[in-house]
Amino acid sequence: MADKTKSHLVHFMTKVEVDEASGCWLWQRGLTWNGYPQFALGQRNVRGHRWAYERFMGPILAGLVVDHTCRVRHCVNPEHLRLVTAAQNNFAPGSRSLTAENVRKTHCKRGHLYSPENTYINPHDQGRDCRTCHRESERRRRLRRKQSPVAA
Repeated sequence: MADKTKSHLVHFMTKVEVDEASGCWLWQRGLTWNGYPQFALGQRNVRGHRWAYERFMGPILAGLVVDHTCRVRHCVNPEHLRLVTAAQNNFAPGSRSLTAENVRKTHCKRGHLYSPENTYINPHDQGRDCRTCHRESERRRRLRRKQSPVAA
């Protein structure tokens, strides 16, 4: 079994290029659609950063995800990886997750401030909506309904 693990490690390291400036081990082969390293190990595809964490640091505990402290998704340097909850990963400084980007927004797409008075929290998805934009949208909808001929 040790020989097989050693051959997997050799196979893995042939796909890595070390960036001396950052210390990142940059994955040079296949990436998932969202930029994470992926490679075939036997008959299954494995995520490179997860494989590196498990081989060099230990098991990934239930309920935790692997976070890149360097913020480089295709880095597989175990020294740049840590275990965190999904929420911690989403809100980590520099996170590019959609959730984090939306939380950082202070204004709606039309420039209205997300203040407590102007923000509606949708009870179904917990998303934020701009009350000013919603009022305007409803006004236009009512106007269209008023102007459209009634179907006979």
